[in-house]
Amino acid sequence: MKRKLVFLFLFFLLITGTILSPKHSFAAPAEISLTEIKAYDYSGYFYVNQWSDTEGSLTDVNGRILERGLGLFKSYSDGGTASASYNIDSMGYKTFKTGLTLDSKWITGDFGKTAVAFYSDDILLYEKQLSKTDGILDIELKLPSKIKNFHIIVKQISGAKGTQRVVLKNPLFSTSGTHSPNESAVHPSTIGSSDNSGYYENQWDSYRVFQEINGNIVTGGVGLTTNRGGTASTTYNIDNMGYNVFQTKLSLDSKWTVGDYGRSAVGIYADDYLLYEKEITPKTAVQSIKLNIPKGTKNLAVVVKQLSGAKGTQGLVLINPLFKKTNDKLINIPKRALLTTVGATDTSGHYYTNGWGDLPFQYYNGQIVTAGVGLTKPYSYSIDGSSYAEYDIRNMGFNALKTTISLDSKWLTGDYGTTRVSIYADNKVIYTSAMKKSDVKNLTVRFPGNTKKIKLLVNQVNGAKGAQRVVFGNAVLTSLPVSSKLETSQVSIKNNIKSDDIITVSNLSKNEKINVYNSKKQLVVSGTSLGSSLTLKVKQLGSPKGTVYITRTSSGKLESDQLAVGYSGEPVSAKINANQVSITNNKNKDDVITVKSLNKGDVVKVYGDAKSKKLLGSGTVSNNTLTIKVKQLGTKKGTVYITRESKGKLESPAVAVGFKAE
Repeated sequence: MKRKLVFLFLFFLLITGTILSPKHSFAAPAEISLTEIKAYDYSGYFYVNQWSDTEGSLTDVNGRILERGLGLFKSYSDGGTASASYNIDSMGYKTFKTGLTLDSKWITGDFGKTAVAFYSDDILLYEKQLSKTDGILDIELKLPSKIKNFHIIVKQISGAKGTQRVVLKNPLFSTSGTHSPNESAVHPSTIGSSDNSGYYENQWDSYRVFQEINGNIVTGGVGLTTNRGGTASTTYNIDNMGYNVFQTKLSLDSKWTVGDYGRSAVGIYADDYLLYEKEITPKTAVQSIKLNIPKGTKNLAVVVKQLSGAKGTQGLVLINPLFKKTNDKLINIPKRALLTTVGATDTSGHYYTNGWGDLPFQYYNGQIVTAGVGLTKPYSYSIDGSSYAEYDIRNMGFNALKTTISLDSKWLTGDYGTTRVSIYADNKVIYTSAMKKSDVKNLTVRFPGNTKKIKLLVNQVNGAKGAQRVVFGNAVLTSLPVSSKLETSQVSIKNNIKSDDIITVSNLSKNEKINVYNSKKQLVVSGTSLGSSLTLKVKQLGSPKGTVYITRTSSGKLESDQLAVGYSGEPVSAKINANQVSITNNKNKDDVITVKSLNKGDVVKVYGDAKSKKLLGSGTVSNNTLTIKVKQLGTKKGTVYITRESKGKLESPAVAVGFKAE
């Protein structure tokens, strides 16, 4: 009975197909032609194995007919692009192979320009400016193991006769070979721009592709431009995504470089931290940029500032930009916030942020500034006036302001008057300076502890053409460590006579900056150590004793507290006693003054007035007594004033010595 039951059970499993057997997962063929699988997306004109019925077979550049291949060229509706995309996720393909060429039927005459690229997801594997002279290019590309989508991108510019046609001869995915390394990278357009202006993806419009400065077509990227000058920008929210590198190439588009298209500068910011800033000109080669993104960055912004020219504005292209996750160590930066982010709580006069309306800020030398604060006095005021911006920073934890201060070059030619800039921490002046036309002041000023408000103040006097304009470039609040205060034992001061005074600071680290201030807190001298000590020369500290105030600034730190260091006065020669002097007031011959008990080399001077201005005679001691003859002291009794100047010392106070009448 039991055998019968077992038999029936096995028979049931057999007919229902549920007998356990090994399961086989789907495996992609070792090699497959792209002509045999369907592209999940395409644009432009995309053909498999032949063109349209009327246009016939695909051919290579030499005219040979191809039995198998792909053909692509741009259509008018898709602008300058043709493309095809294939999903090969988890299929194990390691290589892509093809022969890349142009079809011979569309190469004689002006059929424009073509660029072809192959992408693994957002990562560029290969890019070529394709021409008929390239023949048939044998392409074999390694694919990363984690590839999901493979993209063929064709970008084109039409010629007088139309458009070239791209042919991929026998395109294959293969499981042979080895994978390329996997990269964790994403194109900014995949993340998406969270805020932008004057922003374009992959081409300018439906018929104009991106080009770099040499005229080469760009197959993927971001374009930024303005219509009449001002600001174009794009911001990407990368909070908690783990990207630590931003990589791109930068160039002006060659279409807008011949003639006056103005000027452009680009700034790249990680939140309020300036990573990169440069003016890009028609003479600037394509720039390759790799920027480390600071730890904790929430937004990365690309800002372009432009001045319009007679023909319009330039176009700036970010070529194949990528956010990447690498093994590079995340960089830590001090806490910071642009003043434009904090926002002014009170202003007076004309106050601007990030530009004078559509005109970008510029330093005195014309350099374009991508972010900052601008101040100038109101036009309605009389000849003099002021403007300011005040910021409430209480409980924000900042202890310094970093900025570059300059007069804007647009208001310097001609008489625009004068300007003084001051910075206040609460009601205390922590910086003040009259601005010269050629000033670019790179400034880091430290706030006193518990500062609640800071103020940027500009005092101005009009010129015949109006008032100057002040730029505080990339003005940022920050929190930095403070350099160690110097110790008295590290400083020695020699107050020399008739030569430079010497201040020596020892036990320093290399590249530490030393500032020396006088009692009025004015900078006397400064220098940077090249080794463990620094010697500074001062023209004149002063003859009497006094005090200087010395600070140190170490790399990456704020200026230290001041160390007060006293110095001795210059040594003064011993005053002559009256009993050392005898005077004979002769009649009809030279009067004689004799001074005894002197030192060899002493210089003795005889004056006819108490202020030692009327010199009657002088001499240098050769032993210990000096005789000085004077043509005529006077016929009546009187007084002379005698000083001594010993070697290495100042002239002594004068002793008054009377003489009798003739």
